[in-house]
Amino acid sequence: MKEKISVTVDSGVLRAVEGIVDGIRIKNRSDAIEYLLKRSVGDRRVAVVLCGGDEDKQRLSDGVFRFVAKIGERTVIEDTVLQLKGFGFCRIFVVARSDVLTQIFSVLKNGEALGVSVDYVEECESRGTAHSLSLVSSKVEGDFLVVYGDLVFRYDLMRLFREHVVNGGVVTLALSSAAHPAEKGTVQLDGNKVLAFSQKVKALSSFIAFTPIFVASPGVFSVGGDSLEDVVFPALARDGRLYGLVLPGDEVHVHKKGDLRRARELVRA
Repeated sequence: MKEKISVTVDSGVLRAVEGIVDGIRIKNRSDAIEYLLKRSVGDRRVAVVLCGGDEDKQRLSDGVFRFVAKIGERTVIEDTVLQLKGFGFCRIFVVARSDVLTQIFSVLKNGEALGVSVDYVEECESRGTAHSLSLVSSKVEGDFLVVYGDLVFRYDLMRLFREHVVNGGVVTLALSSAAHPAEKGTVQLDGNKVLAFSQKVKALSSFIAFTPIFVASPGVFSVGGDSLEDVVFPALARDGRLYGLVLPGDEVHVHKKGDLRRARELVRA
């Protein structure tokens, strides 16, 4: 049963909503609003945690993989899952090589103890981030969130997800200002549209950097290439299908044991 309601909407938002009316599947403004609401407020939002890559480079000095390193009372991967759950992403896929999956499974199991569902996808060869993501192409439908597994973060994930729903792009990146942008991917923006994406370049024209979190539509799988940062994101930017949103918050990349102290401070804050 449907109910008739009256709402007040910003004119710019309304124009964006009307832009998805195609006269076929979405026949009018009401259909468009209902479609966007269903995409935005579903209770089984999907997230993909990318932990792929060379296993030897992912070990900390004590032999433990960075994803299961302790940061206070929990591990990195547990903190990630709890952040995802807090924003309604309760169906989670973890992509990694076999030994990494074994250690992560020993912590998360099927996710039930944390109130989520966790499925594991084995990466048999490490070719790049886009290849890792492609391994879930048959498992996701609709928009989904992607986060890199060595990241401890505090960002508003729903704000990013809502931006993606409204802008109609293929990918919407989480962005932040960076003190050392040459170590990250940087973007040139026109509003929230990404005009260009560059990965770890020395000649910088922007201090707005990619935080390794993004929302994607299934169209991301059709771009091709093995690397998100070197191939997929630049291609989408050239086609006008890449967006970004600068988010307040903080993050720590756990690449070595020294990063664990900063991660613990962020978790305690």
